[in-house]
Amino acid sequence: MSEKITWGDIYKDFKTRLPTWAKLVVDYRPYDYMTIVVYFADGSRMLYDGLQKLPRLLVTA
Repeated sequence: MSEKITWGDIYKDFKTRLPTWAKLVVDYRPYDYMTIVVYFADGSRMLYDGLQKLPRLLVTA
């Protein structure tokens, strides 16, 4: 049997892979399949794909 991966597990992975960014996080929420959106204190957001282990900064115009 396989182990379930939770949103918290994806956030923990984000914190271990990007510790400098993790210090600035104020909140995170589920976004898509194995993806979370991470909110920073300055109002910016980042998508973190837990499957591919890739961060993407969201830019709003």
